[in-house]
Amino acid sequence: MSRIIKKTQNFDSKFDYRIVIVFVSVIILCTFYFLYKFIYAIDCGSADFYIVSKYNMVNEKVECYNETTRATKWEWDFGDKTKIANTKHATHFYKNAGTYAIKLTINGSCVKIKTITIKNPDDLLSSGEVPRILVPEVVKVGDPVKFTYEYASGNVYSVDWNFGETLDLDNVDQNPTYTYTTPGTKKITLIINNDVNNMAIQTIFVKPKVLFINNETVTTAKIKPRKLKMGVKQIDPAVEYRQYAIPYSPTFEKPTPPTPKVEVKKAPDISEEQFELLLHAVAKMSKTKEDFKDYLCSNYDIPVVKNNKQILTFTEFAKGLKEKTLKINALQLKKDPETNCIVSININYKVKKYYVWVED
Repeated sequence: MSRIIKKTQNFDSKFDYRIVIVFVSVIILCTFYFLYKFIYAIDCGSADFYIVSKYNMVNEKVECYNETTRATKWEWDFGDKTKIANTKHATHFYKNAGTYAIKLTINGSCVKIKTITIKNPDDLLSSGEVPRILVPEVVKVGDPVKFTYEYASGNVYSVDWNFGETLDLDNVDQNPTYTYTTPGTKKITLIINNDVNNMAIQTIFVKPKVLFINNETVTTAKIKPRKLKMGVKQIDPAVEYRQYAIPYSPTFEKPTPPTPKVEVKKAPDISEEQFELLLHAVAKMSKTKEDFKDYLCSNYDIPVVKNNKQILTFTEFAKGLKEKTLKINALQLKKDPETNCIVSININYKVKKYYVWVED
């Protein structure tokens, strides 16, 4: 018995418990590290961001929004040799026209690249991308005028015509017919696909309506012969007729008094970014179409162009967003310049299905 106790004492004296403590500590730390990596790991395949730029013009604000979850570090390279931004969402201004690759590096490992083409306004006007309005140079009040156009830069899914007599949208047909009611120089505006980059402007001169004078009244008038007394100087019958005959006076239409201008109540202003947030809320079912009432002026039947493929009413569009995860790539609102009401929406977006982003 004494020998066993002695051996146990010798073992205790040679064994260092600090090694066990260090070993257990290392195992615990490694376990926490791998758990952290597992929980906050980023799937590089799901790394993404989207670009917001209204016209893609030189010196226009370009906004980049990160959409990668669990990201903690961002590096934005805008492709024009400017300083790299390290914020979650970045804003940039391009000084020169061209095509640039925007690269986002997430957590130092995942990389996502998208391209953007920046244009000069002068280049846009001379590139042939702008449509050309085909219309006579001179027309007359009251005569129907046929409007056509040429456009060779892609598919056309919507056209907006303004014929220069009002500030409102006059027609949305491809080749409309319009009759001018007032004379003067008119400025015709055509916008294709709800994109002001595809806008054409043409002037036309409208002549006043020619008044028709009924000459039959004069030609059929009967001239009664007059007897002249002797000794009195005779008067040429033609001169005498001009003295006594009642000249023809054409009748003119009485001008219509101008309609008194009624003050129009304007809709509250909303930016495209704020509108996008409301759409995300509709997808999460925390908002409904009624929350857009003031901005749409209670018109839920305005057209919505979805992913450049489908046109549907706003009611149908809002109903289809419910319980979906959205990634909006582009959003453009067209507003009535007089009432500020939104009259049409152009949107490109994707939805997440089984961890993959697909077009809705």
